[in-house]
Amino acid sequence: MTKETKKWWESASEYYQKISKIPIDVHYGPGSPNEKHFKLLGNVKGKKILEIGCGGLNVL
Repeated sequence: MTKETKKWWESASEYYQKISKIPIDVHYGPGSPNEKHFKLLGNVKGKKILEIGCGGLNVL
């Protein structure tokens, strides 16, 4: 990824997060319940998690 592309993506991501107000959580798809509902992962505190998806950067 070029520096210019990364800079644009980070800017667009920040804007998207502001307007969409998506809570920081594990999501299973647009409009679907999240991890707080399904409880599929259990306690992830201190574990490394690979997010496969796109959207804004979220840090749990």
